[in-house]
Amino acid sequence: MASLEGGSWLGAYLGELTANLGELTAILNERCGLQLGGRLRSLEIKLSRMFDVLYLIDSMKRPNEALLDWATEAKEVVCSIEVLMDDLMSKRARRIGANLLNRPALYFTDIFLEFQFKPKVNFYVLRIEDLARKLPFIDDYNNIASNSMAQRGNQYSEETVVIGFEEHVNEITERLLSLNEPRRCVIFIVGMEGSGKTFLAKSIYDNNAAHFHTYAWVSISQERSAEDILQDIMENVIGSDHQELKGKQNLKEELKQLLQNFLREKRYLIVLDKIPMSGVWDDLKDAFPDQSNGSRIMITTRDMDLPLDADSGIFHYKMQLLSTDESWTLFKNTLRMDITQELEEVGRKIVICCSGLPLTIKKMGELLSDKEASEEEWTRVLNELKGGPGPWSEISNKVLWESTLELTRCLQYFLLFPEEFEIPARRLIRLWVAEGYLLRPQRDDQISENKAESSLMELIDLNFVQVTKKKQNGKVRSCRLPVALRRLLSFERQVNTASKSSSGLKKKVWVVDHYNSTEPSETSNHIHGDNTDKATLQASYEKSLSFLSFDAREGSQPGEEIGNFLDRCISCRCFLWLRVLDLERVFRPQLPKVLSKLASMRYLGLRWTYLESLPSSISNFLELQTLDVKHTYITSLPQSIWKMQQLRHLNIK
Repeated sequence: MASLEGGSWLGAYLGELTANLGELTAILNERCGLQLGGRLRSLEIKLSRMFDVLYLIDSMKRPNEALLDWATEAKEVVCSIEVLMDDLMSKRARRIGANLLNRPALYFTDIFLEFQFKPKVNFYVLRIEDLARKLPFIDDYNNIASNSMAQRGNQYSEETVVIGFEEHVNEITERLLSLNEPRRCVIFIVGMEGSGKTFLAKSIYDNNAAHFHTYAWVSISQERSAEDILQDIMENVIGSDHQELKGKQNLKEELKQLLQNFLREKRYLIVLDKIPMSGVWDDLKDAFPDQSNGSRIMITTRDMDLPLDADSGIFHYKMQLLSTDESWTLFKNTLRMDITQELEEVGRKIVICCSGLPLTIKKMGELLSDKEASEEEWTRVLNELKGGPGPWSEISNKVLWESTLELTRCLQYFLLFPEEFEIPARRLIRLWVAEGYLLRPQRDDQISENKAESSLMELIDLNFVQVTKKKQNGKVRSCRLPVALRRLLSFERQVNTASKSSSGLKKKVWVVDHYNSTEPSETSNHIHGDNTDKATLQASYEKSLSFLSFDAREGSQPGEEIGNFLDRCISCRCFLWLRVLDLERVFRPQLPKVLSKLASMRYLGLRWTYLESLPSSISNFLELQTLDVKHTYITSLPQSIWKMQQLRHLNIK
């Protein structure tokens, strides 16, 4: 099959559909409060782009099967939209004919159409966006790139939907078009460099600007004065040059007055992209009149210190880092090739190093699209990516200096976990509470957990923690420290040492087993060797408060080595102050009888260890808050469990 039944049906469909959509959009846009006209306009734009791609496929001599399947599916969508448009036009015509002399009834005709057809139009807008994501890479595109329509088709195939911020899109769009808020609203989209705030604002602007009588997009550089910005706004909004005003004493006020006069009777949408700080907006806001006609202003900025006062019509939306799945989807959508099985592992490592920043992910996708698709080349790019601190360097010092000691300690705690490890939120919060000194002690354990959860959400809000997975209810399932941020925090100073003993050996408050056979650490040698003398163990682990192991090797060796290490340490009076023993995913650790001496234990994590029974020694853990034996073969618990008055979390099969 060399073509899609010839190109004739494309031209016919395009002409008829465009005419119908254009007519309906123009009519409904007169009702500036109605949203259906805007959605039809969005559908018209997306259909036009999809037709460009169909024309391109139709012009190919031998399109591959994947492209033909895509084109067939696209044609079915076009046919369905034609049926929907016929139905919409027909119902509108019938209702207008029945109410020709009744003006209120004519208005409610459009209200009826909005209620009945807006969800259907939204469905097809999303359907076309889904087709865009599934469009196969067009191998011989470069041979046709000189054709302008083909170029537009390529832009469509590379179009990146707003992945991960669908909720922001819906909420901001609703606020832009809401009939219930006639006041002028100012919407701040706030995020660090590379978080996708400009792309989000542009997507919303492109899809909704047609609802407003006047609209303009103004990009602002860091160095521009208020007068320069006002000049830019006027040139974009009014379209005329006001250079003759330069040099006058009250230039800023005159520019504001001119802009006010022009906008006063209009419903406007103005986007100010990359305002450097909130103080700049304070200089500009008087130029935008509030006539209670639904005018809107969108502002993108990195400045986190913004006013949040819904009563004054100011709202802001914070950009969060993308999750693991969202990041991978964006990477695949940007990459102009299929990812082979051999490249997937290194590809996922590259995405992890992008730390959930959409701009970095897109840059990596575009960069790798132009490079050799080999594991060696991708690994080289990965190593280069690992070297940079990313945008955190400009915000971390300021935020950390202004943060509480508790919040800083919570952030440092992430360094205990391996770099790419996805930390379950329930595990992290319970560990923080068990550690005790990370958060000021509370009389009520529930208050402590609520405070720990609030601290986690605050770190996420600051983009210091990346949510890697979410639960169905939107809560955090797992998270990790962004890779670039790890390099800005001192692991040695904050984690490995608290002080030095008289022997000069480091005393380890947190003992962390990151098993690495190629570059073993001092701690790893102590755990996985058996020749450490008593004096060394005492000097290193006498005052240790926590022991966490991430040795997930298969077989019995990890469990034997860790059991032996615990036995040797406790027997020489180490670990007696231990509050946390977290061996999650260590295969069948051999827990020694001397474990009973750890009377301060608050957290015992044995999830996924496949243990068959608990040692009787846990009867002495009267301070225990968390006992996690989920995904083990343990089917019974000792009677002493009822003596554990502090036990809040019991996870069992």
